[in-house]
Formats: sequence, C-alpha cells, structure tokens
Amino acid sequence: MSTNATKPESLVVRASKGRDSVAHAATETSELACGNKPHPDATVIDVSAELTDTTCRTCRSQLGLDDSDEANGRLEALFVISIVLGLRPGELRKLTWDRVDLDRGVVHVWGSASKSGDTKTPKSKRSLELPKRAIAALTVHRARQADERRAAGGAWHDNDLVFCHENGDPYTSDQLNWRFAKMTRKAGIGRWHAHEGRHTAVSIMSSNGVAIQDISDTVGHKSTHVTETLYRHVIVPAIRGGATVMDNVFDVDEDTDEGSANAENT
Repeated sequence: MSTNATKPESLVVRASKGRDSVAHAATETSELACGNKPHPDATVIDVSAELTDTTCRTCRSQLGLDDSDEANGRLEALFVISIVLGLRPGELRKLTWDRVDLDRGVVHVWGSASKSGDTKTPKSKRSLELPKRAIAALTVHRARQADERRAAGGAWHDNDLVFCHENGDPYTSDQLNWRFAKMTRKAGIGRWHAHEGRHTAVSIMSSNGVAIQDISDTVGHKSTHVTETLYRHVIVPAIRGGATVMDNVFDVDEDTDEGSANAENT
C-alpha cells in the first residue's frame, strides 16, 4: 500500500474504488489495522492524520478507538513501568507474570516481542529492582487482570502476559502504541509513542544524578556509549573537571572574597 504523501506515524486512508468506501487506519508498518489488503487497482487516498476518523469497525476495534476511559486505565501499570524502568515496548509486550516477583520487588527482563523472542542484545537481558510505585501499580493491575480472567471464562487465552487484551491475547506494536498515546493525551501531555516512556526514564535518571553506567544497565544497553549516543539530548552532562582545576589553581574562595571586598570599596 502506498500513499501520495509522506505518511505520519499512523493515518486514515480510503483504499477502495467506491465512492462510499470505508476509511481504514493505516499502521506505521503501512498495513491496514483490520488486516485487509486494498485491491491492487484501488486508489489509496490520505483522509486524515486523526485515527478517530476511522470508520472501519475492525480497525477501530483492533486499535481500541472506542475503548472507555476505564478500559484504557487498565494500562496504567504499563505506563508506570515504562517511565520508571525504561523497558522497551517489545519487552513490555512480552513480559510475563512468572518473571515478576512483587514480594521481592524484582522484575526479570528476559524476553522481547521479537521474532526470536529474545532480548535485543545479550546485555538487554537483565533483572531490575522495582520502585515502590511500580510494585503498587502492578499489584493493582494483577488484581484487575484476575477479575478479567474470571469474566472471560473459557474465552481467556492463558499466555501469562502482564500486559494484554481483556481476553489474554498479546498486543501488537500498533495496538500498544495507540493505547499508550490515548493515555498520554488524556493526561494532557500530548500524544506519546510507547518508546517515549523509555526516553522519559533516561531523562529522569540523568536529571537526578544517576551515573551513566547505571542508566545504561537499567535500560539494557550494551555500553554507555550507546546510551550517550542515543539519548544525548536528554543526558545531563556532568563536566566538572575543568572547573575544579581552575578553582584549585586560582584559589577561588580567597580571590572571590577579596574581589567582593574591592568591589564594595569602589
């Protein structure tokens, strides 16, 4: 499927020759969210950059466009984990309850929603201490999911996933991104891609003095160089060496005091 304009992260298109054709949601992978394929002779026309303009029922269902605020609130724990630990979206989608120990306050990030099911790099496989806020959010989330399991009955698909649909099925990348964006818009902070929670985690840790090595270990980078390169716009540099040397050379305390006194006498 192709369009005549540069495609934003997601958009609404008409992919039919009919005048009253249905408006589909086109995902960031250039596929229709409903899974249908446009006819080879169909004219693909950009309609809107707002997914709420989608009229295809299956597309709307797949992306959760008609979910209630309560339904979207069920992913509050995902948002919390994203911004306090910086997990990749694929790691969040693959996270299972058997790798979450709420009693000890530890999460084991040992897989990802990749084709192989493994983490991005060997260094990405890590065990992390859960902040208290994350433990509280996951505790509430687990209880809510238990209610959903009972309500689903035989329709529940037991994948042991921490973050999933109401029937236990996993989220696709686009389904997760839309729900994440809906939460951030509701919070009044604009539309975020799920990966932006990871950026936020790095920014918070850096701004609060966490060492670059610890940040790199937390987010699962293979080296601090990767962290500094990918997140150079959010890493707060701590360049103090030159200032310290100059203070020692010029004995800054005495010079400052003397300079202040002279300034007062002029």
